[in-house]
Amino acid sequence: LPSNIVWTVREDASGAVWAATEDGLARREAHGSQFQPIESTRGHSIRSVWFESPHRALVGTNEGLFVLENGRWTPVRGSELLGIHSIRSLPGEPYELALATSEGLYAWDGTQMRRFAAPARIQRSVIFDIQLDKNGVLWVATRLGRGAAILASVLGVAAFDLCFVPPYLNLGVADEQYIVTFLV
Repeated sequence: LPSNIVWTVREDASGAVWAATEDGLARREAHGSQFQPIESTRGHSIRSVWFESPHRALVGTNEGLFVLENGRWTPVRGSELLGIHSIRSLPGEPYELALATSEGLYAWDGTQMRRFAAPARIQRSVIFDIQLDKNGVLWVATRLGRGAAILASVLGVAAFDLCFVPPYLNLGVADEQYIVTFLV
């Protein structure tokens, strides 16, 4: 593999396995035993791959969206400033693909990129992944910021105190040293 950091692994229609790595794409034939680097993708941090056809793939990188067609590497205009983390098809929608980016959700219809109609909070977030479930609900994995992290930390300490610090199942503290630990 081009790098020991692998962001995603996908299988194409022919059964070949593709590895998206920190330093380019690699492909292993369906019955092959080794990955072969795709030289035209070297030096690019590849985060996602979407296969449109056997010879055409959309590739999401930290530098935007690219088309890999018959070994040729071409950037998609309008995506240069977007880190593309995930690419998913949304069947039945007026656009072909939804893109999870460093600048919110985007749609790509095969010719142009545009912002996805979504709540403002999601549009201003880094989107790490998107998944469409069997009921047609789009799930979005995003970073919520410091507030959520602080809340998770406080709740974690409170849960520890509740379960492991005497008196148990109570937020009271029998030994003052635990109050200092809780505050730190």
